[in-house]
Amino acid sequence: MGKELFVGTFVHSLGLKDLEVVENSAIGVDNGKIVFFEKSAKNVNELIKVHGFEDSKVCSSIIEIADLY
Repeated sequence: MGKELFVGTFVHSLGLKDLEVVENSAIGVDNGKIVFFEKSAKNVNELIKVHGFEDSKVCSSIIEIADLY
């Protein structure tokens, strides 16, 4: 599995009726476990160095909010 870095816009639930949309953010996953979440991923290369993800697979995608409904 290894390390993967997901960069982009993420949506998560704050409660039963509330969603938070976080743009330009990053999630680091190591062997299937989330090891960090950065709300500001303006400098991806810096995040890779800080979190030791030099050998990671970097993934990014765009998900439209309308796709969630």
